[in-house]
Amino acid sequence: MLLVSAGSNARGQLATGDQEDAHTFTKCCFEGYAPGQLPQGTQTVVQITCGANHTLLLLERTQDTSSSTRRELWSCGDGSKSQLGSSVVESSSVFVPLNLELQSLGLEGYTVQTVAACWETSFVALTHPDRSDVLLSMGSDDFGNLGIGGTKGKSTRCIHRVPFGGECLGTDDPCTIRVLSLAAGPHHVAIRLSAKLAGRSVQERLVGWGTSRHGQLGDLKITRMGRPVPFVDSPWPVALPVGNTLKEFSLGNQHSVFLLSSGRLYGIGSNRRGQLNEIDQHKDVSSVSCTWNGTYVVMRQNSTWTILSLGASHKGQLGRQIPNEPDHTTGIAPAPVEFPFGADTRELIKVACGSEHVLCLFSLRDALPGDTASSQREVWAWGWNEHGTLGDGTTEDRNFPQKVWPPDESSRRAVDISAGCGNSWIVLEG
Repeated sequence: MLLVSAGSNARGQLATGDQEDAHTFTKCCFEGYAPGQLPQGTQTVVQITCGANHTLLLLERTQDTSSSTRRELWSCGDGSKSQLGSSVVESSSVFVPLNLELQSLGLEGYTVQTVAACWETSFVALTHPDRSDVLLSMGSDDFGNLGIGGTKGKSTRCIHRVPFGGECLGTDDPCTIRVLSLAAGPHHVAIRLSAKLAGRSVQERLVGWGTSRHGQLGDLKITRMGRPVPFVDSPWPVALPVGNTLKEFSLGNQHSVFLLSSGRLYGIGSNRRGQLNEIDQHKDVSSVSCTWNGTYVVMRQNSTWTILSLGASHKGQLGRQIPNEPDHTTGIAPAPVEFPFGADTRELIKVACGSEHVLCLFSLRDALPGDTASSQREVWAWGWNEHGTLGDGTTEDRNFPQKVWPPDESSRRAVDISAGCGNSWIVLEG
């Protein structure tokens, strides 16, 4: 496999070996390996997640000569706030292994399950076959992002263990906790947990922390002045509509959107940019993703798909024609992203939302004889492009989707995509 990236790179967060913005997709570098080459034995790029100027990369690799695999966490970019662990104090323009200091934390035998990142804060969920899962946080505690009850009197140059007490779990009895899913916006976090008590059925819980002023964590605590608390600094229950379980969720800057078992969406938080307009009116939703100020809803029926976009439009984020005089007070009504091809010609594999741009990975439904492997997969993108974010060689925002991969027939085949804060990522076949 190969990994390429494009976009904002002020602190080396693209791992291209320098700190210059990349306007085209450029090979990422790993410590000890040739440019573009992933560490030996890499089987899968499990996850790429980005903060303001740092990146976490979760790989699955075979171990030595055995056939067993293990997940490993690599990082690059800004480490000045300890968001890359306590040992990285500056920045790295190549991917290096992230030292979680598990032995000193008493977490021997744990492995990384999933990761997430806020603006200058990182989160790592660990799992163990015989013990409860653990969530680690590191970096800045702006708006209580670390989730540990504030850092007064504590060193921020530490890796912290996020506490899940009785208030957020609904019980003080000993229980086994599992992290089911984890997501972060620039300054708030949500995590879906399961808690199993001895002799009882498993109970799921949704909890969150961080900024809450706009209701992005629900109607939480109210100050004596009758106003929402600006932020919550430790895990707190987030209420969902009664009678529904949670399938997946995504967080923007001031809003959160949840896909329920009913196939409908539930949105909370700010709707200033119209990012929640008519959010509960759609059914048969298969997935949802958020930019900072937008929401993108994938709906499927039979063999076709539609991507609805809603929210901010000033950077072309909606990927479609908008009214000449949009109402920026209430936002624009949801409508499909306008691709220059029919949904029956391509299968939608994945949607990846960055700060204010979107990537889509497609496979061609009817590849022609003689087509190269790369031409059977395409990456299309639109939105904010100030730093070369879309990798199209320019810095002009794009109002409509355009193909950004493959650039030519000799290019390698795209197998996965990701998007971060002003940057984009494509995983390629080796």
